[in-house]
This record gives sequence, C-alpha cells and structure tokens, in this order.
Amino acid sequence: MSFPGSHILVYGYGNPGRGDDGLGPAFVEALELLGATDLDCESDYQLAIEDAASLAKYDVVVFVDADAKGPAPFWFDRVQPSRELSFPATAPGPARWWAWRVRCSGRR
Repeated sequence: MSFPGSHILVYGYGNPGRGDDGLGPAFVEALELLGATDLDCESDYQLAIEDAASLAKYDVVVFVDADAKGPAPFWFDRVQPSRELSFPATAPGPARWWAWRVRCSGRR
C-alpha cells in the first residue's frame, strides 16, 4: 500500500500497564527509535473525541492497537466511519473516531 505525497500519522493507543494492551505505544516508540522521518507518530492510552479535530489534518491515519481476537500476528483493515457519532463512557474505536474526523473536517 502506497500513499505518495500524503501526510501520514501512525497513532498507537493502549495502556502499557495492562499487559499486551501496550502494543500501540510500544509500536510508535519503536518507529521513533528507527528514525521514521516521512510520517508522524503519536500515542495515547485511548482514542478521545478531542483527537478528531486536531488529527483531521492527516490524509492517512494508521491506528495501532492490540487485539487478542484478530488474525495473528497482525493485520491491516480499512476503517470506515461509523454511523454512530455518540461516545460511550468507554473508549471509542477507530470507526467512531473516524466519523468524528469526517464531521470535523469534511474530509473522508
């Protein structure tokens, strides 16, 4: 998969204090140690609604998170915006975050 000329963000999320759930931040840290210069890297404990507006400037966002139910050892999946824009008390997944990004920026 190639995105020439795109502004790319790798966004790792998860809580390192919860065992394998720290995969996202660890992945981002490893990219930074490798000196990845053609993309931006960020990480946090969870996706938050506040991130949608600030990260809407990116053409491509790669979400990195642990998932014990997914195919091993990893997989890529295109995220489609969720039809539901509300956020529950628990952290939203990438589809809801992407829906808010679309709402805030007008860009798919």
